This record gives sequence, C-alpha cells and structure tokens, in this order.
Amino acid sequence: ATQVLKVEPRNAKALYRRAVANVERGREHDAESDVSALMALAPGDRAVLALHRRLGKEMRAAEQRSVFADMFR
Repeated sequence: ATQVLKVEPRNAKALYRRAVANVERGREHDAESDVSALMALAPGDRAVLALHRRLGKEMRAAEQRSVFADMFR
C-alpha cells in the first residue's frame, strides 16, 4: 500500500489498507493520518467510518494502557 501511495497519494484503497494494517499492528498514530485523509476523500463511506470508530477505540485503549503502565513504574 505504501508503494502505491508514493505514486498515487490519494488512493483511498491503499490508504484504507495501510490504516487497517497499522491499527492491527498497534501503530495507532501512524494510522491516524491515513484515516484523516480517508475521511476527507470518502466521508460517507461505511468502511471508513467503521475504521475511524475502531481507531478511536484503539487509541483510547492504548492511552489507558500507558496510564496504567506509568502507575506501576
């Protein structure tokens, strides 16, 4: 997906695939820019909206893990 985006930076399919891969790898901050771009390209797309919600949940969960990890240091 990243190679496609080098040639075609507004390719929604490649942005979506890279964002999903980054969310699944726990790289929420990397996925955030792709999801933002997708929201601009296809704001009403159901898959994009679902990914946006999933990313929000994952980012909140990561933040909570970080807070709890800091408590025990």
